This record gives sequence, C-alpha cells and structure tokens, in this order.
Amino acid sequence: IDDRVIEQGPAYYEQWGETLAQIPSLHEAGKARAEAYRDHFRAHPLPTTSLEVLLDHFDHAIAVAGPDHVGMGADWDGVPSMPTGMEDVTDLPALTRGLLARGHSPETVRKVLGGNLLRVMADVEVVGEQLRRESLAQTPN
Repeated sequence: IDDRVIEQGPAYYEQWGETLAQIPSLHEAGKARAEAYRDHFRAHPLPTTSLEVLLDHFDHAIAVAGPDHVGMGADWDGVPSMPTGMEDVTDLPALTRGLLARGHSPETVRKVLGGNLLRVMADVEVVGEQLRRESLAQTPN
C-alpha cells in the first residue's frame, strides 16, 4: 500500500467523515444522493495511489492465491477514487502492459482480466442447471 495514502486517508476521513455520513440523511437514494457524493469528491478529492501500487496488489494476490483465483472488479462507476493511471476502462491496456512487464504470462493476464470470471460464471450456470433439474425431479407431478 502507498504510504502516502495510508497517512492521508485517516486525515481525510477525520476532516470529511461527518459530511459524508450526513449525505444519506440529506439526499434520497438514487440520483440525488449519487450527485451529492460526486460533488463532494470533485470538490474534495480522496488521496490516490499509483498504477504501480495496483500492480503490486495483483502481484501479491497472484503469488498467494495463484493465477486461477484472481480477478478484477470494475467499480469505475461506483468509487470516488481510482489509482492514477486507471481512472476509467480506457486505461485497461496500461494494466495489461504492467502485468506483462512484471513477468506474468499472457495466459495469466487473460485469466486475471476476465478469464477467471467467465470460467466461474460458466461453472455457476452448470451447477444452477443441475440444481434446477434436481428440484424438478423432486417435485410431484
């Protein structure tokens, strides 16, 4: 983790935590609340970290869990801050280049950037179909 973010994060929430905590009571869920959060974070940006730190996290997860068990989320529309260099989906090639430059194989990169998710979703569909069939078999005619 970027030491600067570790140091600045608590200070940010000490300064702005109460304001952020009030947003749900001041704005109904939905567009108004989302706009209030967006406006706050535009005016008072969170401390950010770098793409290099994000790559460090991928390196660690792949080393600990293995390349078959690491995936990437896609919260660009739901988080107030992303690492510098990964502000939106158009920056995914930088992540790909970074993982390859750190020695991860193209196969590992494919798995991490979506292959593992697709494999798990396919497995879930198979299990769901099996459960549906078992349930139908147990249902009286």
